[in-house]
Amino acid sequence: MEIVGGINKKGDIFGLESQVSLEKVAPMEAKNEALIMDELEKKNCEQEMIKQKMEHLNQMFGNFVSNMSSIQAEGEGDNSNDEIDEI
Repeated sequence: MEIVGGINKKGDIFGLESQVSLEKVAPMEAKNEALIMDELEKKNCEQEMIKQKMEHLNQMFGNFVSNMSSIQAEGEGDNSNDEIDEI
């Protein structure tokens, strides 16, 4: 038997008519399901990596901002340079 047709992205079987026995459809559906699960797993891993990178960048940015704030606060209360100029 020649297989004419296939399975679309939605999992619908098309163009097979009576040329394919049900014995061949089940393995095709199983293969399609396995491919979909593999794609979903890869996307989940990618999303988790992106989430971790964003958390890391947010933490770095937070540390940078807090360091800049503390440096500015130290500079505002520092009068030692004024005393040197007066001498």
